[in-house]
Amino acid sequence: MFFRIFGNYLVEEEIITEVQLDALMEYKRKNHVRLGMIAMEENKMTPAQVKEVSRLQALVDKMFGEIAVEKGYLKKEELADLIIQQSAPYLLFVQGALDTKIMDKEEIAAHLQTYQDKYGWTNEQMRIIKFGSVDDVSAIIVETEDEWISDLFRLVLRNLNRFITNDLYFEAPKRMKTFSAPHFSGQEMVGDKNFMLSFAGEERSLLFIAENYAGEKKPLLNADSYDSVCEFINCINGLLARRLDEEDIDVEMLPPKYKDDFTLYASDDMYVMPVRIENMLVMVLASSGQRCVLI
Repeated sequence: MFFRIFGNYLVEEEIITEVQLDALMEYKRKNHVRLGMIAMEENKMTPAQVKEVSRLQALVDKMFGEIAVEKGYLKKEELADLIIQQSAPYLLFVQGALDTKIMDKEEIAAHLQTYQDKYGWTNEQMRIIKFGSVDDVSAIIVETEDEWISDLFRLVLRNLNRFITNDLYFEAPKRMKTFSAPHFSGQEMVGDKNFMLSFAGEERSLLFIAENYAGEKKPLLNADSYDSVCEFINCINGLLARRLDEEDIDVEMLPPKYKDDFTLYASDDMYVMPVRIENMLVMVLASSGQRCVLI
């Protein structure tokens, strides 16, 4: 998370180049270890247990470690030790910048202060940006006037991180009445409350989601690949529907839709959140209230 947030800022300010940022991202990829892998390496969990916990993540809105503890595969103390072994994103960025000779510590500290001043982050918010998870960072960046929409966006980011890629960068959502894009895949929920969630953008960004969620190569954005994107959206909406049910809010998930060259009109304001996955832009659209019209 920190690599893209701070790295993209450095590129936008022409402090480093896209090539240098790519080198840092490659460094991150080579030095990142998933919690499940660490657990297996430390003989704390078997491969079968790791696979089971990963599968359960698609059904319940919980982190890998939470599920592993609940299943009795890890003790809380063991989980804490494993988490410590994972590389903190900020420290990994500093190490990568030093090892690749892109920047020294003094330069990094100076640019961090300029970044903080530009966006008005508090020291606590900067600590979250430097060391926090996608959940932590989205809690301070993803804010809308509709609490349910904010929660839905955070669910999206959490599941993009889980199932698609950990190379994420996102910006604060913006309110819009209409939105157009070359490709669209979305789903509505109707009932006591109406919701719409969709992904829109260029072919390669939606294909990337389809391939990584389905776990297979998809050369074209056709009905088959659109179906995979729709399945991913359905998974996210299913988690929201369970939360709504806990509050006695009844909703029905309609069949997902997909369309090329579309315009979406919202009777109530919808929110659009730009998200970069592997630096490919995808726009996440969400609204509640009146139903949207797709043309």
